[in-house]
Amino acid sequence: MMRKSRIIYKITALVATLCVCAASLVLCPVYTEQPDEWTFYDIKKADDGYQLFSNHIDGYEILLPADMTIDMSCANICAIAFGGDTRIEIYRQDLAGGSAEGYIAYSNKFAADSEITVKADEFADSEEKVHLFIWSRKKLSRLENDMNYYASIDIADEKSDAVFSILVKSADIIDSYSDVDYLVKSFKPAYRVSEEAASAKTQLTDFSERGWNLETQEFYREYLSDVTKGLAWGIFEPDTANFDYSTLRRYEEYLDYSFPVILHYTQAETSPHSNLAERLTMAWNEGKVLELTFQMTPLDAGNMMYEVLDGEYDEFLENYAAVIADFGHPVLFRPLNEMNGDWCIYSAYHTCKDTEVYKAVYRYIYEIFRGQGALENTIWVWNPNSKSYPDFKWNDAFMYYPGDEYVDVVGLTAYNTGTFYSEYGEAWTEFSELYDELYEDYSERFSQPLIITEFACAEFGGDKELWMEEMFRVIAGYDRIRLAIWWDGCDWDAYGNVARSYFLDSSEETLATFKAGLHGEITGAPTKGFSSAYSAEEQQRLAKELAASKLAALRAGTTIEENRHEGRTDTRPSWLEHRRDGSWGYSEEMLEAFNSDKEKRE
Repeated sequence: MMRKSRIIYKITALVATLCVCAASLVLCPVYTEQPDEWTFYDIKKADDGYQLFSNHIDGYEILLPADMTIDMSCANICAIAFGGDTRIEIYRQDLAGGSAEGYIAYSNKFAADSEITVKADEFADSEEKVHLFIWSRKKLSRLENDMNYYASIDIADEKSDAVFSILVKSADIIDSYSDVDYLVKSFKPAYRVSEEAASAKTQLTDFSERGWNLETQEFYREYLSDVTKGLAWGIFEPDTANFDYSTLRRYEEYLDYSFPVILHYTQAETSPHSNLAERLTMAWNEGKVLELTFQMTPLDAGNMMYEVLDGEYDEFLENYAAVIADFGHPVLFRPLNEMNGDWCIYSAYHTCKDTEVYKAVYRYIYEIFRGQGALENTIWVWNPNSKSYPDFKWNDAFMYYPGDEYVDVVGLTAYNTGTFYSEYGEAWTEFSELYDELYEDYSERFSQPLIITEFACAEFGGDKELWMEEMFRVIAGYDRIRLAIWWDGCDWDAYGNVARSYFLDSSEETLATFKAGLHGEITGAPTKGFSSAYSAEEQQRLAKELAASKLAALRAGTTIEENRHEGRTDTRPSWLEHRRDGSWGYSEEMLEAFNSDKEKRE
């Protein structure tokens, strides 16, 4: 759907294609159509080897070196100038009631990393409106032309209630303010023609040239391509990672539905992954394709992203890719998901505000897969979180886009977390509230198939059965969504209670509702003003009961480990005790059966 601004531009201006350097194509989704350049920005020749750049989207002008190329392919997020050994990104961060001090402090928390060397952290003016931050990190051996010297200039503008952030990255040393002061001296807020740029969209990719084997092509055609009929469903059922498919089989028997895709998680390790081949093979023998999620977790020291680009994980990654290549059957591979969330070590929040580090690691892993022959059966899924944390322009999801060459499928992720943590701002959220705008935005930006890589509804705070009914009605209208994966698990609180119960069988009613939805028995549209959330009075009552329960658990000295392994019927419902019985490791029977099947296959 075209935005109003695009229609106005088409009527009032001659449409032209924005010429962007080929190197910039992988920086962000690229416009397939553009309004005239003057509607977005102006470039005029200036004296002394500079060009005057006027950004009418964000409302400023600034002098930039004349030999730099201007990239406005992400105009609604930032402007990018690049050339030689330097890259400059310019963001407008609207404060919307927040403080410039808070934005600057939160943005620069990464400097606590022991590998960061700070050279300047000061205000460059007497009125404390221009903050200067200069730092560096070590050079990364596997990253060509590594721009490891940085300067961040944050200019607070009270009139526009915004901070203009200029992020300079260079392969050459940035020594002091004098190296970047021309940017500050020439910068000034200017006329702002619009708060929105035309939406971006990736170039249409010919997936027949991906080099997939016949089996992977067939899976893509059946479940992800334009000829796909209907919506397929997948599931995360945690016990399957431990080779226990009993719960999944019970689900499928009751639901009269076979999930074609199941979700598994894997972590980067210093040694080869021990059971990846077994997990892939057992899932395939059960008739499942894995959505294989690859993540990194924080270490006591250092940052794994830098270590990958120093070659320290080459052996692990090569083995990982070789296992997938040897497996030979299709795999949905989802590396480093939710990268725009500060809980991920691979977020730019932890890597100098530099999303280029994430893209470099993503592409590095891709090339290792190429070297091991794993691209033949791997379908690559790029998957940000629905919201960015922190919600700053430099952390926008689309700043992490590695390029069309590296993305076969685009994933969406958003949960109704319920109100268990309402004191931290969590609220009951309907499916349409989570996905309508997200779906429209991604549909405008991307030509690749869209899937919901993981989602679910918690219980605390509303009627989960009604939420599911609305979900099935709404998702039926998302014709670009090919696959949706329900996350059948839970989150625990500090006392061992189930904080967010996402299980399908949290009640007989929820399981029956999901079955009805799978078989097309839920139709129509939600009524106007629909809400499955409990009333304010009911929410207050639940909050009081929860507070009392937490206090009682605290006084009793309850711990997570006690509850998980010994079970406490006063803090965990009986159905959960039943589900979790025997699921914390491999039973002798399971391993014996699996090894027997493995010997037969070999």
